[in-house]
Order: sequence, then C-alpha cells, then structure tokens
Amino acid sequence: MHKPLVYTVMCMRSPEYRTLRLTRDAYRQLKRRRRDDESFSDTVSRLAGERSLLDLVGILTDEEAEKMRAAIEEQQDRTYERLDHRTERLDS
Repeated sequence: MHKPLVYTVMCMRSPEYRTLRLTRDAYRQLKRRRRDDESFSDTVSRLAGERSLLDLVGILTDEEAEKMRAAIEEQQDRTYERLDHRTERLDS
C-alpha cells in the first residue's frame, strides 16, 4: 500500500483551506485530468459534478427507447450505404 501523499488545497477567495490526503496514484490521476487553465480545486469541482451514464437509466419509456434504436440503426444503414458508394467509386 502506498503511503498517502498530503496535498493542501487553498481557496484564494477566502481564508478557508482544506487538507486532502491522496494516494500517489489518486494524485496522478487528478493531475492528468486537470486542464491547463484549472486549479486543482476547479478540477475537483468539475469532476465531482460529472454524471454517470447510470443516472440516465429509466429516463426513456420502452417506446421512446425503441424509436431511438430504430433512428440510430437507420442512420447507420445510410452511413454504410454512402461508404459502399464511395468505395465503389474509388474501385472503378
């Protein structure tokens, strides 16, 4: 087990601060996800606000989900047809 790395996050807009203990691996992951224009606090806020795909379970009725599947399949078919057409043109 890795010894925790202590990383201090300070909010510059107020005198408050919090100390977070992260493993080296967790710190590296957070650092990789940090954008160039973000502080670590900004990164944590952005990541904490992300939604999971599991949050979407049940938002569509079965009928709506079937309509969506059909529309996706139809679009895929049209895409494959266009690709086949372009391939035929290149082969001739």
